[in-house]
Amino acid sequence: MVIVWNDLAHGDREAAAVLVTLNSLFQVLAFGVLGWFYIDWLPGRLGLGDGERLDISMGKIALNVVVFLGVPLVAGFLTRRIGERRLGRERYENGFLPKVAPWAL
Repeated sequence: MVIVWNDLAHGDREAAAVLVTLNSLFQVLAFGVLGWFYIDWLPGRLGLGDGERLDISMGKIALNVVVFLGVPLVAGFLTRRIGERRLGRERYENGFLPKVAPWAL
């Protein structure tokens, strides 16, 4: 979606792709810790939610992030690498990508 917004703003597509990738990697690595901190640790320290407590581990949060961000990121990376290797860059970009692009949105 960020790439679409970037295209609408006539931005640099390659720079946007790099930023989206870095953002996804950061979320996969840091979101488990941050989610646990804000959902489990911090409310207890602030005295919030005395009657209710959401006990969730960093691992469960990280697993969810990996499933929803990491799997598509790796799938896209592998599709590009394997597709270019097997078809060649020209055929990959002019043959395969136009057929798959509508599914990406």
